[in-house]
Amino acid sequence: HFCLANNHSVDFGPEGLADTIHTLQQEGIGYTGVGDNDTNSRNICYLEKDGIRVAIVDVCEHEYTYAKKNLPGANPFDPYTTMFDIQTA
Repeated sequence: HFCLANNHSVDFGPEGLADTIHTLQQEGIGYTGVGDNDTNSRNICYLEKDGIRVAIVDVCEHEYTYAKKNLPGANPFDPYTTMFDIQTA
């Protein structure tokens, strides 16, 4: 599993991020913290082993890499949505 929300998420542009996501999905590798828009970048990862379940909410600082309504990128930290996601997890 990869946590991808960081300030280098779109160093190779939206196409590079889309390629990364596609490759991870093809290989069955989980990821969190990025998406093709602001809603999908907030995906929560759930891992379970030996009956213990954990949730991962991956966020990054507000820089040029964060996802927007119609722009892929990283999940930006926001006091309201991030706390909502943590409570939901």
